[in-house]
Amino acid sequence: MKKLILLLSAVVIMASCSDDKTTNPDDNNPTASGTYFATTQGSYWIYENETEDAAQGSVVTNDSVALESIEQKDGKEAYNCKTYTDSDNNGSFETNSGTGTFYATEEGKLYIHKDAFLPAGLGSGSLLDLSGQIEFKNDWVKIADDSDDDWDIVKSDINLTLPGLGFDVTGKLDSEGENTKNTKEVIVNGEKLTTYGYKVDINFNGEIAVTGFPVAINFTSTTTYWVAKGIGPVLIETLPVEIGGLAGGFIPSQPGTTSTLKTYFIAK
Repeated sequence: MKKLILLLSAVVIMASCSDDKTTNPDDNNPTASGTYFATTQGSYWIYENETEDAAQGSVVTNDSVALESIEQKDGKEAYNCKTYTDSDNNGSFETNSGTGTFYATEEGKLYIHKDAFLPAGLGSGSLLDLSGQIEFKNDWVKIADDSDDDWDIVKSDINLTLPGLGFDVTGKLDSEGENTKNTKEVIVNGEKLTTYGYKVDINFNGEIAVTGFPVAINFTSTTTYWVAKGIGPVLIETLPVEIGGLAGGFIPSQPGTTSTLKTYFIAK
């Protein structure tokens, strides 16, 4: 069940950095673009990801995200980004995660393709395959919009059996996006970036049947994306997930994570 909560509350994307003022990017800075993503092949971003382990210590990993191709996908010009991991923290990003994440952008908007909204453990062909259960509004999931206060992402009924455990989980999963209308001034490589905050909530309310006895379970996973125009996500902050209902008595809460942009390169 712990694995289910982790997977359900995961939203795949990139990451970030912080500080606390606002600034107006000048006309020659790439952040002055009206789009929330770099759009040139060969661009890359390097992120430091920090989470808490079981002993409440800090675990740090590093990822390099590379924009490897630009192609048409489900009605949008899509940017295919692949993630490479520095598995031994020696500065060499040798491990390909095996996943390509498609992004799309418009003026003041950022999208991720629905195929990447679900992590691999919940996607097509996996043991916990939710791809046929989750009803997306469309093929592209909006995670940022400077002209909209809030928007629906997912409303779905969930009915599955946890493999190996035999526990039946039923309930309703929904997800919404929100424009926080807050900004953060972030320093990356000595450069001031104005970032804009967008929040995505994933909510689950339902029951888990243990030996035929239904037990209430609910949780909310909240992730805030701080994005810079012309660059993309700079900081991603996911709060700890507290398990509610009677199931909260025996299912531990999940730690929060922070991803921070350490450096980036925007190809010409």
